[in-house]
Amino acid sequence: MASLYREEYAQEVYRISGDPRTYAIGGAISDQEEAVDFYRLVSPDRKSAIEVIVYEGGRTDVLFVSYLPTHKIEEFFPAA
Repeated sequence: MASLYREEYAQEVYRISGDPRTYAIGGAISDQEEAVDFYRLVSPDRKSAIEVIVYEGGRTDVLFVSYLPTHKIEEFFPAA
């Protein structure tokens, strides 16, 4: 299945463990930030993706993403 997808991102990113609204943005890494490896593979038609987050110690989260047009998302929340 992965051979059908192409790599779009592969980089180290920082994950914030707290509420980002209360987080002071600065130049130094704080105790609230955790460096993780992030990978995104996208389908040729860009309708779906696989995102992989690898944490220190090897724990790995794999997310399967389906990109929808805005009108489809609005159908899920008709009262909004």
